[in-house]
Amino acid sequence: MIKIETLLIRLFILYSLTAVCLAPAFGAAAQSTPKAMENKVNPSGLVSVSTAPAPLFSEAPTAAEHEEAPFTGLMEYEADKARANVQPYLAVQMNGGQYFFQRERGNLSGNLNLLASMAIKNEKLGPKWTIVPVLSSQYQGTKQVADLVGGGTLFQERMSHSLAVRGVYQLSPEWKLKPGAGYRWEFLKETKDESWGNGLFDYRRPGLSLEAECVYNDPFSFRLGYDFYHIEFVNFASLESMIKASNGDALARSLSGGSVLDSYNHSLTFGGTLQGPWRSYVEGNLIATLRLFPDQHVVTRTGDFENSTRSDLASQLYLAWRIPREISANWKAAYGIRLEAEKTNSNQNNYDAQRVTFLKDYYDSTAMRVGGDLNLYRKLPARPSGGAAPNEKDDRPLELDLAATVGRMNYSGRTVQNSAGLYLNDKTYQNELILSFDVHYPVAPHFMWTSQVGYGRQTSNQHFEKLYKYNFTTMNYRVGFSYEY
Repeated sequence: MIKIETLLIRLFILYSLTAVCLAPAFGAAAQSTPKAMENKVNPSGLVSVSTAPAPLFSEAPTAAEHEEAPFTGLMEYEADKARANVQPYLAVQMNGGQYFFQRERGNLSGNLNLLASMAIKNEKLGPKWTIVPVLSSQYQGTKQVADLVGGGTLFQERMSHSLAVRGVYQLSPEWKLKPGAGYRWEFLKETKDESWGNGLFDYRRPGLSLEAECVYNDPFSFRLGYDFYHIEFVNFASLESMIKASNGDALARSLSGGSVLDSYNHSLTFGGTLQGPWRSYVEGNLIATLRLFPDQHVVTRTGDFENSTRSDLASQLYLAWRIPREISANWKAAYGIRLEAEKTNSNQNNYDAQRVTFLKDYYDSTAMRVGGDLNLYRKLPARPSGGAAPNEKDDRPLELDLAATVGRMNYSGRTVQNSAGLYLNDKTYQNELILSFDVHYPVAPHFMWTSQVGYGRQTSNQHFEKLYKYNFTTMNYRVGFSYEY
C-alpha cells in the first residue's frame, strides 16, 4: 500500500510540472489585464471595481492535449531519479477562525498557505550546483491594514501566488553564491463584492537577486545580497481622479497621474549570525532600498509638478538576541529580544488643494520597534510509524510561542488634522502594540494541530482618516492544522 508521503510527493511533482507548463500563458494573460475604470467609487471613499476579469484562456483545452504530458513527465522524472539527488519539501497550513476589527465582529473565515519546493542536484549541472524551485500560494480571509501608498489601507481579503527559482553554487567550503529570479502576483480586495483581479491595489512583482554567503563558523554565517524588482499596480490609474472632496477638489495631489505607484527598486542587504555569551546567538539584517517612481512627478508649493520624479531611500535595521535554554529533561526554552529601526527619506511633497496647504517631505518617516519572544518546547514520546518501532525522525515537540511588540512611527512632514480635516500644529505619530500566542501540537507524523490568538492596536494623534487608517484595534483567533514533509 502506497504511503501518504509518496502519494503527496507525486502529486506535488505533477502540480509543479503543470505550473511550469502554464506559467508563460498565465504571465501573458496577466500582462494584458486592463486598467481599472476610474469612475466607480464606493461611499466609504475606497475604490471598488466590480467588473469581472478577463479569462486566462479563451477556451478549455481538449483531453488529448494534456492527458498524457504530465504522466510522461512523471515517468521521466522517476527514471532520472537514479542519476539525480532530489530533496522535496512540502508545507501546507490551513486554519479558520474569526476576526474583530474595531467593534465589528467578522464572519468565520479561513487562511490557507502552501509552499512546495525541492533541492535538485544533477550530474548534468555539475557537483557544485543545486537548483531550488519554489512555488508558493497564500489566501487570507481576515481583514488587515497594509501600507502600500504611504498610509494604512483596509483590505477585506488577500491572495498571492509566487514562482521562484534559486541556484546555489559552492565556491569553496565556506562561500556560496546564490542567484535567483522570481515572479509574484498579489490580489487585494477592499470590499467583499469586489472580483478577484480587479482590485485597485493588485500588483505584480518580478525580480532578480544575487547573494553571497560565508559560513565562517558553522552554523554562523554572514551574507551580502542585491535585489532588483519592479512593482506594477496593474489596475491603478489615478487616485486623484477617483477620490474627490464634496466641492470637487482632489485630496491627494501627489498621486495624480497614470502609473504613479509603479516603482523600480534596488535593494542592498547585509546580514548574518554571531555567537554570543551564555550559549546565545545574535542575528541581524541591514537593508537599504532605493525606490524610483518614474511616473510620479514631484509636487511644488503651488500644486504644480516639477520635471523631476519621486525617489525614496528606505533603511531598515533588525537585531535579535536569542538565548536557548534546557529547563528540564523534557522542556526546552528560547528567550529573545528584538530591535527594529526604519527610516525613509523622500523628495516627494503633497498639496491639499481643498485646504490650499502644502506639505513638504510628506513621506519622510522614522520608526522604532522593540519586542520580546518566548518559545517553549516539550518533547513528547515518539509515535509508532506503521506499527513498527517508534520513528524518532517524525517526532516533533509540543511548541508554545509568545510574542509582544511595541513601536512608534513619526511622520516629520505630515501635519496633524482633526476629524473634519482642519490642520493643527503638531506632526503626525502613531503607536503600535502587537501581542500573539501560538500553540503547535503534533497529532500524527508530519501533522501539527495549530491554534493562534492575536491582538493589535494602533493609536495616533491624526484623526482625519478619509484616505488612510491611523486608529484601529484588531483581534483574531484561528484553529487548524499544518502538514510538513
